[in-house]
Amino acid sequence: IKHLRRLIIFRLVMGCIDSVVAKYVSTCVGYYVVSRPFLDPMNTRYANSTYNEILE
Repeated sequence: IKHLRRLIIFRLVMGCIDSVVAKYVSTCVGYYVVSRPFLDPMNTRYANSTYNEILE
């Protein structure tokens, strides 16, 4: 019985951690990957662009 209780608690904790990682960490990583060309000061492609041109 003790082993089953530990297993159930372990699966619950792993499920909660997996949900947080899947939602928030992957969102932050995806945002960073997509916005990296725009935030890089060494990238000259967007250096002289206006705000509206970057949004396009």
